[in-house]
Amino acid sequence: MDLNASSKDTTPTPTLGGVSITISQATRLLTTFTHFFTVCIHNILYYRGLYPAATFLTSRAYNLPVHQSRHPTVCAWVRDAVDAVRAQIAQGAVERLAVVIYDSSSAVMERWMFDVARFPAWRGLPPVGGKGKEKAWGREDDDEDASGDAAAAGAGLGDEQSSYQKVNWTNVDEQLRAAVRRLAYVSEKMAPLPEGCTFTVAVELRGEAEAPIGVRAAR
Repeated sequence: MDLNASSKDTTPTPTLGGVSITISQATRLLTTFTHFFTVCIHNILYYRGLYPAATFLTSRAYNLPVHQSRHPTVCAWVRDAVDAVRAQIAQGAVERLAVVIYDSSSAVMERWMFDVARFPAWRGLPPVGGKGKEKAWGREDDDEDASGDAAAAGAGLGDEQSSYQKVNWTNVDEQLRAAVRRLAYVSEKMAPLPEGCTFTVAVELRGEAEAPIGVRAAR
């Protein structure tokens, strides 16, 4: 991903689809995606029967019924895994994410893939939320502010003009909703997994990027 910074600001500009977006929009987009990814992990655990259905709460996200594990250890593991990949995504180090399910002999049974290759990338990402703090499944109330200083992606050297693309949040929500709905539909049609299956979150990295601590790197 090509990032160009202005001479007045050394922070690289987040870019999406070849155009610049403000840092506030990129931060919100990353927060939105990590919320979505967390919902998907819990849904996969529920629909694929890795834990008893009675250990899940039923709630709503994206105006759809979703499921969240009530087990503190499972919730903490998922939260830590998502936190670990978050910074790597922001830096453009991740090509794809996978929720990988293994059988009792450690053979791969399923891979649920999430392509983040075109995700906005930048450094100096401010922290969002607090570690250990659980958020509700419902749509997050993110700030609509589109302020921020950055140069236009692809702008020539010395070009002081900035060009920002405003993210269409309605479209983003609809696409995430469609993905959650499809995940549930596909999961319900699949044959049950054997007893004793386990799972992990894997990251497929670009180039020689280092894997986040505690997360398996898939190459």
